Amino acid sequence: MAKYKILAFASSLSISAFASESAFAECVVPNVIANGQVADASKVMDNFTAIAGCVDAGVKPTGSPQSGSIVVFSGTQTVTNGDLSGDVTTSGGTTATLRDTGVAPGLYVNPNITVDAKGRIVSATNGAGGGSGGGSDWVEIALTNPGAETGTTEGWTMLGGGFTASTANPAGHNMTPMWGTSAFVATSNASPSMIQAVDVATFAVDVDAGKVLAQFEAYAADTFTTGENPYLFIEFRNATGSRIGIAITPAQTRSIGSGVWRYLRVEGRIPPGTRSLGLALWASRADGTANNVAFDAARAFMRIE
Repeated sequence: MAKYKILAFASSLSISAFASESAFAECVVPNVIANGQVADASKVMDNFTAIAGCVDAGVKPTGSPQSGSIVVFSGTQTVTNGDLSGDVTTSGGTTATLRDTGVAPGLYVNPNITVDAKGRIVSATNGAGGGSGGGSDWVEIALTNPGAETGTTEGWTMLGGGFTASTANPAGHNMTPMWGTSAFVATSNASPSMIQAVDVATFAVDVDAGKVLAQFEAYAADTFTTGENPYLFIEFRNATGSRIGIAITPAQTRSIGSGVWRYLRVEGRIPPGTRSLGLALWASRADGTANNVAFDAARAFMRIE
């Protein structure tokens, strides 16, 4: 049989590349050829045949899989792009979306709920009463950042210059927070306010029957010996967000002493047509250029009669 000298490094390089454990499963060639050895062509071809067999046995892409997509098997030895389906889905990437259960997000009082086999709430409605007066008890509405403890005004929309989360106002007048380490202090504007929206669309039937009450409370303090006028109010808004009514605390005493907290509360029957509430803190300046009002410990409640 004829023998041929070949470039042994080329054969050795091919074998080592395909045998790399980091890229492929182990690939065994039948013949070992030492560097500089005169090689039998048939043995060399047997080695290349073995390598080709390893390549054929490997997993190959179908088409051109896109970067960042999920890889799925399209055959026993091929992969391509794919997406998850079912309760969790993907669409061309690794971002997963949880399937909606169909339950409207919002607050439910004495709820009637249905839970599926996977522990998810798939239906919810407001229940019938249960309180001592034939209606529900007061149920607290979870507010975002009710006491400025995030160190920001997160969750609230600022109007008229608004408020900051601090222990002192821009004029350097301070107080000790009612809750935690921060409170909402007015900016140096004539009429700053801050407001947080609450969706009450899940109460539509009872609201339109005039059976739902809302309550909003907070503490207000003067940050200086001469204070301003603090108010709380509840805006009643229709489905388009327009104000259709308002409930507000009565006129406040201008000042009760620097750093002294007073409890404020406003309650009102939610008028028919209301689909959201605007819960607001308002500091009306009496005079001067500063605004010496702080608010803390805001809470809200609802009740069905």
